Amino acid sequence: MIPIVFMGSPHLAVPSLRALAEAAPGRGAGLVGVFAQPDRPVGRHRTPQPCPVAAAAQALALPVFTPATLRSAEGQAALRGLRPHLVVVCAYGHILPQALLDVPPLGCFNLHFSLLPRWRGASPLQAAILAGDARTGVTLQRMVAALDAGPLVAGSAPEAIGADDTAETLGQRLAGVSADLLVRALPLLLAGHPPLTPQDEARVTACRTLRKEDGAIDWTRESAAAIERKVRAFTPWPGCHGFL
Repeated sequence: MIPIVFMGSPHLAVPSLRALAEAAPGRGAGLVGVFAQPDRPVGRHRTPQPCPVAAAAQALALPVFTPATLRSAEGQAALRGLRPHLVVVCAYGHILPQALLDVPPLGCFNLHFSLLPRWRGASPLQAAILAGDARTGVTLQRMVAALDAGPLVAGSAPEAIGADDTAETLGQRLAGVSADLLVRALPLLLAGHPPLTPQDEARVTACRTLRKEDGAIDWTRESAAAIERKVRAFTPWPGCHGFL
């Protein structure tokens, strides 16, 4: 059996985890561990709860690891101990250092929710809606030390962004697209020689991690169209607010 590790955290990554768990055995592979963000306090009583990927992995009876960082000796030892031949990442929330990118002999591959090289970074769904993009998609790339800069393995068909799409509704659709893309590309990854296409650096755009203050509306400087896109892009988080 070819050992695989999956890394992800939010709801958007759960369909890819489940698809991989179902498809891998038919290819002579199997999930040996899932890495996710640590439990977070939730609700009025601030009770620690696992993130969606951790909860889904537990339901699948898979070993779950939740290191606070992968730059710690503990976090790196947990991955090395599993001896994965392949690592698949989808919205994990931690950057993998080069020392861990070198661990699996088949490589580390990331499912990114944009059509790279457009919208490298942490908030591609929101960036696409904010910019008024007509379409987006999912890209599978081999991971390198630079953020979302690795060569491309495969991409989905373009997904139209509807006039009423929010980051939540668009993300839900792309979560299914991501799972389908992973299953389609899995034989290439396990064979060890997937096609790798360098990204066109002249077409790179970037986005960053969102902050609560990004949802502030400036009624005197922003157009109605820009405000409308912001409201959709920042639903459900960080939301929008303004002062009169």
